[in-house]
Amino acid sequence: GRSNGALEEYKSRYMKLIKEHGDLPDTDKVYITSVSPLTSATPEKRVRAFSLVRPTQESIATELNAKDSGKYTFIDLYALLYPTFSSAPTTYLKDGIHPNDTGYTLYGKTLYNAVKN
Repeated sequence: GRSNGALEEYKSRYMKLIKEHGDLPDTDKVYITSVSPLTSATPEKRVRAFSLVRPTQESIATELNAKDSGKYTFIDLYALLYPTFSSAPTTYLKDGIHPNDTGYTLYGKTLYNAVKN
């Protein structure tokens, strides 16, 4: 269907962008992060982010890593925030989309740990 075509186009363009950066001479490692939970989005958009976009982002990292082992790492920010998503949506997200100070702190620690390993 139409949405599958849009998803394939998204994957193709995003993969191309990531690969272009990964192919730069000074690039040893590329970190690909997932979307965050979207508390302010419609239920349809939340389902799409979880069931389509996030797995696509992960598959991009997996596919690129298969061609250049160890260079591409997927960091699942959705799974990081999801435990508080339904019960306390503003714990980490100030407006349902963008992190607040607590969310940025958690992101920072997660990204730091990924980079240092």
